[in-house]
Amino acid sequence: MTDASVTIAEVAEKAEPRTRRPAEEREAQIIDAAFTAFAANGLDETRLEDIARLAGVAKGTIYLYFRDRDELVEKTFETAITQLIDRVEKAMIEGNSLEEKIRAA
Repeated sequence: MTDASVTIAEVAEKAEPRTRRPAEEREAQIIDAAFTAFAANGLDETRLEDIARLAGVAKGTIYLYFRDRDELVEKTFETAITQLIDRVEKAMIEGNSLEEKIRAA
């Protein structure tokens, strides 16, 4: 296991309680939890149980949205890259100088 400044247990304490949510919202919640878990413990050390606990869902719920762990990893990275591109595009539009654009991104 990697030595992370934030552990799964610490983050899980702050996890949202299980409630019924729209499918799109639940999927986003699982992806956010996966990103947090991967950042805290690394890709290889993160289990689906960790992600489920962080998302406040049962492990089986993950399989309602993702075929397997690989698909969840792929979607998590895709989401992170899309968010980064959106931030960079916004910074390029809003910034005046190159330095301001870089700092905004």
